[in-house]
Amino acid sequence: MSLNRQLNLWIAQSESWQAFKDFDLPQDDRANYSFLSVSDDFYITLFCRAFDFIKQNNFSEEQEKDILALGNGLVIFSLEGKREFFDGVSYHDNMLYSSSLYYLSGFSASALLLARRFNNSLYTNSTDKFIAEFLSREASTNNELTQYLHEFLSNGEEEHLTSLERELNLEIISEDDNAERYHSSILASSIIQKFRSDNIWYDLLQHRDDKEFWKPFVKYCLDRSIPVWSFFPSQRSALKSGVLNEQTVSLQMPTSAGKTAISELIIYNSWKLDSEHKTLYLAPFRSLASELNQSMGKHLRSLGISTKSIYGGHLPNTDEQEAIESVNLLVSTPEKMLAVEDALPDILETFDTIICDEGHLLDDTQRGLSYELLLSRLKSHQKQNRRFVFISAIIPNINTINNWLAGTDETVIESKYRPIQLEYGFLIKGTRGNYNLIINPLSEYPIRYDLYKYLVSDSLKFYSNDQIKSTGSIKSISVAVALRALPSGSVALFTTEKRGHRGVEDLGEELIRQIDQHILVNNPINYAEGEYVQKLREYFSEVFGQDYLITRLVTKGAVFHHGDLPQDIREVIEDALRKEKIRLVICNTTLAEGVNLPIRTMILHSTQRMGSNKRPVSMSVRSLKNLVGRAGRAGKETKGLIIVPHARDQDIVKKLINEEGVEQVNGMLYNLISEITEVLKEKGIELSNELLDNQNEEFLIWLDSIDISLIDLLSEDIQPEELTQVVSSMLSNTLSHHQASNDEKQTQEAIFQLRAEKIRDFIEDGTFAEVRKSGSSLRSFQSLSEIFDFDDDIWNKDFDSPLNEDWLKYLIIDGLLTSNEFQSALNQFNSWTMKEGNELSNADILTTMQLWMKGEWYSEIAEKLNTEVYKVLRLINGLLAYNLQTLASSVIRIKLAKNKDYEPNLIIFNWPLFLQYGVDSESKLILYQLGLTDRVSVLHFNETLQKLDFDFSNENNLVTEILEKEEVIMVDLLDNTPEIALEKINAFLQLLKFR
Repeated sequence: MSLNRQLNLWIAQSESWQAFKDFDLPQDDRANYSFLSVSDDFYITLFCRAFDFIKQNNFSEEQEKDILALGNGLVIFSLEGKREFFDGVSYHDNMLYSSSLYYLSGFSASALLLARRFNNSLYTNSTDKFIAEFLSREASTNNELTQYLHEFLSNGEEEHLTSLERELNLEIISEDDNAERYHSSILASSIIQKFRSDNIWYDLLQHRDDKEFWKPFVKYCLDRSIPVWSFFPSQRSALKSGVLNEQTVSLQMPTSAGKTAISELIIYNSWKLDSEHKTLYLAPFRSLASELNQSMGKHLRSLGISTKSIYGGHLPNTDEQEAIESVNLLVSTPEKMLAVEDALPDILETFDTIICDEGHLLDDTQRGLSYELLLSRLKSHQKQNRRFVFISAIIPNINTINNWLAGTDETVIESKYRPIQLEYGFLIKGTRGNYNLIINPLSEYPIRYDLYKYLVSDSLKFYSNDQIKSTGSIKSISVAVALRALPSGSVALFTTEKRGHRGVEDLGEELIRQIDQHILVNNPINYAEGEYVQKLREYFSEVFGQDYLITRLVTKGAVFHHGDLPQDIREVIEDALRKEKIRLVICNTTLAEGVNLPIRTMILHSTQRMGSNKRPVSMSVRSLKNLVGRAGRAGKETKGLIIVPHARDQDIVKKLINEEGVEQVNGMLYNLISEITEVLKEKGIELSNELLDNQNEEFLIWLDSIDISLIDLLSEDIQPEELTQVVSSMLSNTLSHHQASNDEKQTQEAIFQLRAEKIRDFIEDGTFAEVRKSGSSLRSFQSLSEIFDFDDDIWNKDFDSPLNEDWLKYLIIDGLLTSNEFQSALNQFNSWTMKEGNELSNADILTTMQLWMKGEWYSEIAEKLNTEVYKVLRLINGLLAYNLQTLASSVIRIKLAKNKDYEPNLIIFNWPLFLQYGVDSESKLILYQLGLTDRVSVLHFNETLQKLDFDFSNENNLVTEILEKEEVIMVDLLDNTPEIALEKINAFLQLLKFR
């Protein structure tokens, strides 16, 4: 019972017409929507065909596609901005039918979104009210039918569904002479028929038939802001495939298909079976780790599961170490976990489940090596019954990864289900300077359709010296396309670089220019919340100054997002987008790093970046697939759209659409070993440590990672003769070894054994225990040990400030600024960022560090350095907060390793944190450690507490005093604190109440 050709044509036309209205495009004679002239026939046909399907129940996959198409056709008769074109249709009644069809075809998130567009009070008869409450997930007890549903959801007893079905069947019989109510009863019955075997209780009880076991989890799901009554098809598939069976599994699901929710369920199930069960959740990005702490961590804590999130490079203090050792769930970046293991040598032994998120990053040039080596070490620490849960949306060779982690072909769980429909659009130049948008360009008509004059020539015309001129540059077209998309919802304008002609910031400047100069433009400020824009402007002005791009950009109603922005600022931007206070963001790949935002349309300005040889290099198909998955978020949109405005990028997007050329994951270590093997063959070179140690800094950093991984596998009292066996064990546990050819395995074996020989020297001279405890690489340990006198009396002084002159002279001026490691990083920063002749000196670094720790902001520091704000951002958040801070941590750890009984004062122990956060007092650091992680908020809050003479000597007493004087504190903050910071402080105070 498929749809006929004419109906398919009308449905396709209706979707084209809907897009035409969403984008507020100009009328054009060529867009001939024939269904409009027969809209009554169209509606009646849709309605009748829908009920033909509904009456039969138990739909095939093809029938579900047809039901979805019918829902797509019906929805235009209810949506604002479209329904006005049709007469004789009850908008809210029709929305019941269309959203029901979305639900029946497996798109429950879209059904919810549509159902919530109309107030349930509009429905008068009990059956319609039941359907509306079901679809919008508002199970009240006022309606007898809904009360049955409410009871079932509360306790999982199927008798309530049986009673509900019986009542509906009675209504079908009794309403046989009332067509409207008859159809409602048929629809309600079909919904419950599906729900009976597709609900949260049904799926959980299939795994474990114990209602008491699941009740807390179900209640948590029901109490969420958007209640979870059923799992997505992708999640159901994972459950049926045994994701809860305590074995190693790999999950491959598209973005937004519910991977995080499955992780929550895995964690809950394991904890419920064993309250001592410990899970390590590896999140490769700080942004992802932070978001998971705010979402998944908060959710699981409400169930009684203790959680902690760690990221950033500093030594964990005693309290943090105790928390890390005691929690049920630890969320960490791989790099942070490697550092924590040095402070807590046996910590890896304690984890029972390892969840590996964003698994495709195993071959990422920045994060892949540490990720792979950490997993290799976790495999080496083979705790009994330990399992891995490997998660990625985009790995074609996921079986290989799963087998490496000791899974089987049967434990690979794959799903292509996306809760949101995703479409692509190619911009094509038309006539008279206009541009058309071809939707679904690789499909046949009518699935493919053209939006004529998507971009009209006037959009590219601007005033210059009282003359009207026209532009057709690549960036001007991209920005105009993004502005054109604003009427349809939130827009992300993506590019691959931060700066330069294809950069985020260059597009930002172009956006401002178009708003100020172009004749015809959709101004993003008209789609933003004006009051919130002012809050953002106030906040950004304090942090960056009035003249920095993001401050100027937000006054126009837009923002940008890239990796040079610090984490707390990125979170402010993400929050504005998540709350839909701002509709337009210009971004690069940082917005694809696991962050969930409601993006309706994504415009791909460029899929190419500048390679190391100064030539453009295309993104991988795999990275592009991960990126476009961010468009169309479940519960926020019913569709996502990817627009490709330039022909140069359309070929790679065609590959993506056709699922062609998606690159497999080899692991970063394998890629390096493979390259070395080729060079050795080609040049006939024999490997030696002298050859390895004379390579460039990038290669040496890679060697450092191997050295540290080998060191951490060895006990402090290891004997030299044991080295070979330990190295072989490490080798066999790497993904590289699992994938390598015989020649490549020989290369890897040679490199690892050569590094073992370097370690042997430290074992034989008795310093290996110090190296191991320090967590440093062999190179850093040697270098820093030569620079620093660790017996200097400076270590025993009791400082009252991290900016103590004697300490800075010892640690920074005479110490780290002279090290080869820091000078190499400084030279790289100067070559990448500074113009020739304006390179930063050691004195500039020292000045910047002091100003930053004293609480000054980027614009103030830029003025004193006579440079641009963006350079100061890179300087502080990269060179200082990463390179210098990491080296400072190493110095302190080496001191602790060399002097076992040494107990540093807190200023010395926490010095890397003072640098990272940009604070100069213990009081400010305490606020960070209590959970106030926004620097603007910390600086203002601390100033008020100091003014009111709060005592910071006892943390518990401090919290009590803060809560007692909450009102006085907030009154004092009102005058000079940005409102966004006030909101964060208020949230922090609420957090303290539940501490």
